[in-house]
Formats: sequence, C-alpha cells, structure tokens
Amino acid sequence: RQEGDVTLAERIGEAQIKPTVDLIAEAGDRGGVGDEDVIAVAAAAVDAVLACRAERGTTMANAVANLPVISWDEFLALDWPHEWAAGVAYAMGATTPRHAQLCARLAGLIPVRGECSAYAAGLVVYVAELDRGFLPDLTVVCGPPIEADGKPGGVTNPTIVFEVLSPGTQAHDRTTKLDAYRRLPSLETYVLLHQDGARAEVHSRNPDGSWRSEERTGGVLELPRGLRVDLDELSR
Repeated sequence: RQEGDVTLAERIGEAQIKPTVDLIAEAGDRGGVGDEDVIAVAAAAVDAVLACRAERGTTMANAVANLPVISWDEFLALDWPHEWAAGVAYAMGATTPRHAQLCARLAGLIPVRGECSAYAAGLVVYVAELDRGFLPDLTVVCGPPIEADGKPGGVTNPTIVFEVLSPGTQAHDRTTKLDAYRRLPSLETYVLLHQDGARAEVHSRNPDGSWRSEERTGGVLELPRGLRVDLDELSR
C-alpha cells in the first residue's frame, strides 16, 4: 500500500470481506472448507482489487498491473475452468452433485427452437465494457454466436443466461454477474435457479431498456423467444 491509496478494507469493509470470512469460518466449523467457499473468496478478492483501483480512476487494464496476468490464448489453454478479469484468471470450484444434476436437467429442458440454441457450462460470456469473462451454467444464444474482437471463444451476444445458486457463490451471482450481464445489449433475461424448492429469481429487460425482477416458485417459467422451463420438473 502506497501513501494515499485506499486500502482493501477501507474500500469494501464489511460489505464483501466479512461475509466471505464468516463463510469460511462457518465451513471450518462444519468440518471443512469446500471448493465453492474458496472460489467465493477468490472472486471477492479480484472484484475488491478492481473496485478499489477503479475508485481512484485507474483503468481496468491497469487495475490488475500488480496481479499475475496472462494472455487470452493462455487463458483458453488452461485445463481447469477459469473466469477472466482483465488478464487475471481465477479457477472455478468443483460443483456439488445437486448443482451438476440441475445443470444437466436444465440443458435437457431447453429445446432448440428456431434460431436459439443452448450452450452448456464452459462457454465464456465476455463483457467487453468490463473486460470480464464468465462461465454461466447454461447460456441461450439466438442467432450465430458473436465472438469478441481479439477474444476468440468469448461470446458477446447471449439472449438468456442461467446460473444455479450455491452458498459460496450466490452473492457473486446476484451482484457482480448481474451488473456485468446487464451491460450486454443482447441479454433479455438472467435467471438464478435455487437448488431446492423449485424457485427462481428472474431479471428481465423491459422494452425501454430498464430491468424488472421477480421471484418464481413452481410452475412453468415463460422465457423470451417462446422458451420455457418447468421449475417443478427441474427440481424434482
């Protein structure tokens, strides 16, 4: 820390650091710390560093100057799934059996309809405005996928994005990812699926560009382009 810098703790205080520390402590009390707990801390740390430096007017490219930076080609060559933050790659944790089950069922419930196709986890959704690349649990793209300039494999035109909530990453999904995905002009709906109770949090773009949010429990979730998901079938 140089004189005049804003410290990490000063920038994010209890809003992000304390919940992740508490989460790790609680996991330790239960007898172990899971991969999802670790990735929650990693994601919060990267977001905090970027936010800390952005507040002082530092560009995203320079914000990670003191962090290990790799090229996009090196990022794509990584063996384990990672997300991208302006040249910084941070590994995603292994999923639980329930999380993996829901992702598989979801893929089976989303039919190919017209020009819309579903893409399983592993597809990078790239947000150029933030230089961030995310790995949604499932992505629907209507029309040919458009890759970012200089970022082959980084798709910029998702129509619907799904994330399955987990205890260790739900705050990241509801804040950082929500803010990022909404910056994509093509995105019409962002769906957060709970692992129990046939519940979903749905964020949808209005015709005027504003967003509305609702919570759904059970029944059929109607989505853009004539797509739908039976929440009861998904969560059985």
